[in-house]
Amino acid sequence: MQDTYFEHPAEEALERYLLKRCEEEELETVETHLLACESCVSRLENLELDITAMKQALAQWQEEEAARSAKIVQPSGWRRWFAIPNLAWAAAAAALALSITLVPHYTNLNGKAANVSLSAYRGLESVSVPEGRSLHITLNAEDLPSGGAEVSLVDSNGATVWSGPAQIHDSRAVVTVPRIRQAGAYFVRLYSKSSDGAEPELLREFSITVR
Repeated sequence: MQDTYFEHPAEEALERYLLKRCEEEELETVETHLLACESCVSRLENLELDITAMKQALAQWQEEEAARSAKIVQPSGWRRWFAIPNLAWAAAAAALALSITLVPHYTNLNGKAANVSLSAYRGLESVSVPEGRSLHITLNAEDLPSGGAEVSLVDSNGATVWSGPAQIHDSRAVVTVPRIRQAGAYFVRLYSKSSDGAEPELLREFSITVR
């Protein structure tokens, strides 16, 4: 990291600062810069609002999933009736019914990637995508120059789950992301291609929810 207080911190540095993940040197640099830069204070406030909104959305989604799961495992009258004479049979039947009910909505028998189109910037829309399936993602790159780019998948805590190269062409960037095996809120970030050791610039950020 460059030892300077004059460059504006990158979005990731501000995110690490909010999540209390900064190393001591980076923490000192960011704090010192914020004391003298009103624009970065505004960026920090907006980022904090976005992160709070995403955490609230994630908490609400988890509550809904828990409520939905409770309804699924709640035995009906006929299951309770069969449970009286033969508990072992009832347990097996309930397990079978539960496994059938919990098959993901995006079941894919031929293993193809799910096609996902992301056009809304962070905070405006969160697109639902299937859990445990690779994603063929088309990102809106309108007004961005054609050329090489980088794409990263980041979880709600700011940790990078996956990253890879992409090409911006005809106002879009297309990338295939490996299977996401854990449900929750994620961000897909489009960066400029790094060169000469310079830190890549964040160009776009999109919200997705893995279900």
